[in-house]
Amino acid sequence: MKNNNVITCANLSKNYGKNIIFDNLSINIPEGITGLVAPNGYGKTTFIEMCCGLRSISSGGVKILHKNINDAKRHIGLISDKPVFPPNIIVEDYIKIISELYNVDIDGNFIELSGIKKVYKYRIKELSAGYLKRFAFVISMLHKPELVFADEPFSNVDINAIKSMQTMIQNYNKKGTSFIIASHDLKELTDISDRIFLIDSQKLKEIKYERTKNKVEIVSSNNDELYDYLKDDFETVKGENITVYYNEIKDLLLKLSNYSGDIIKIKTIDSREGLLNEIDHAINKD
Repeated sequence: MKNNNVITCANLSKNYGKNIIFDNLSINIPEGITGLVAPNGYGKTTFIEMCCGLRSISSGGVKILHKNINDAKRHIGLISDKPVFPPNIIVEDYIKIISELYNVDIDGNFIELSGIKKVYKYRIKELSAGYLKRFAFVISMLHKPELVFADEPFSNVDINAIKSMQTMIQNYNKKGTSFIIASHDLKELTDISDRIFLIDSQKLKEIKYERTKNKVEIVSSNNDELYDYLKDDFETVKGENITVYYNEIKDLLLKLSNYSGDIIKIKTIDSREGLLNEIDHAINKD
């Protein structure tokens, strides 16, 4: 059976003097999109930097893509919390330099999707925080890595930059790239993650939760009529309002577009609300 783990930690420990960050951590992280959350100072950045070979390990070991860290480096990418690049180089020129160093072609579709072409002629120091994060993402992906570590990619950037990076992450994950994403922005993180790990008591613990179905509440002028119209195609509950559970919103909207009665209001219910509550409780348990 194929081992699909991208990270394997065996008795991994990290301490700074008497300050213990990780204590005999043994855990497997499978391929896909993995979220990593914790309060400030609990070791998110330390964990990522150890996996990338940028910070020493006190004891134990970690395998990245079934390889030692040094052997894995050419197969991974890194988006730092505060990315640093040569400030006076033109964005387009730096992308070409990195692609030539890796001896890879620049993916035009990827560049368009990232939105970075809008600032191709800017110097790196002229980029806004949002475009600097997009630029860091582009640089981390140029060599088509198997695994990308992203440290706070959604922090201090506008909603357009967040949506652009989420889309790029999901698209590349479909092509086989896995992601480890450390973030305080829980809504943005849970929107795209396959699983969430919490750093707690010097360990990594997966947060278990029941993901509820997507649902909407509909206010109609005639609940009985709307219920009869929807019940054969969707799981539907009649109460003060109509609650409809669905898999694809487009299917529900198509059905509603052909409804002859009056729909006054539709309220969507966040299907990940339970997970967000679990994370908030775990982080703020004290």
